[in-house]
Amino acid sequence: EAEIKDFRAIDLDSEILKNYKKTLKNKMLTEEKELTIKNQKYTIKVALLQDDMIKTFIQNQAGIIFLACIGFLGITAFSLYVIFYIKLPFDNLQKSALKITDGNLEEEIYSIEKGILSEHSKTIKNMAGQLKNKIKDLEYIETCKNEMLEGFSHEVKTPLTSILLACGLLEE
Repeated sequence: EAEIKDFRAIDLDSEILKNYKKTLKNKMLTEEKELTIKNQKYTIKVALLQDDMIKTFIQNQAGIIFLACIGFLGITAFSLYVIFYIKLPFDNLQKSALKITDGNLEEEIYSIEKGILSEHSKTIKNMAGQLKNKIKDLEYIETCKNEMLEGFSHEVKTPLTSILLACGLLEE
């Protein structure tokens, strides 16, 4: 309240105030507002030095640039995380699965101990093991088939040979 009384005591048309406006007019931004409080008119003037505003703007601009750099580094770090902890293991697992589709079941299958792809890694290993067992079973069945055909062929050839010899003797 003391400041308001002092403000009211200043004559707005005084020579000192006029000089103040003239000398700093080009270097200041001002705003005036008239208020009426209890039938008393007051004028509030706010002035900001342009130099201070430019300094504030530059400081804020530096802060914005700093935040943009921090954001860029954060995005870069997240991208590297995605590449190294998700994409590369996924690519390695996919290469292992492609080896299986090419029939290369003896090749080491990429294994992931923990994380999102660990169950898929275990499933592909189990699938490769089951395929190896099925192939062994099919090879055994093929061997048995070949042995049976050889035995059958031998058993059929022996009587046929005898019949053919008998036919050959009758022709003579």
